[in-house]
Amino acid sequence: MTVVGIFVRTEIQRLEEVRAHLAALPGVRPVELEEEGCLGLVLEAPSLNAAHDRLRGEIERAPGVLTAWPVQIHDEPERELRPSHQGLGSH
Repeated sequence: MTVVGIFVRTEIQRLEEVRAHLAALPGVRPVELEEEGCLGLVLEAPSLNAAHDRLRGEIERAPGVLTAWPVQIHDEPERELRPSHQGLGSH
């Protein structure tokens, strides 16, 4: 699981429209910022590559978005699942 904090600058007059559009995307949570025409996003994705693709695709190219920059990334690679051999006799 990868979680990315994203800074988004929008066309000022379209901020609410952009916020609503991005909030409707799965795994995206808007965060209020004080600066006019800006908002933060928290993006959750299954991997760093998936997060990058979503940032550069559906977020950065959303109508009214001028730019979107990742400002924080937390990446937890999936743990490799190994079969448990506990309780089995030696072979």
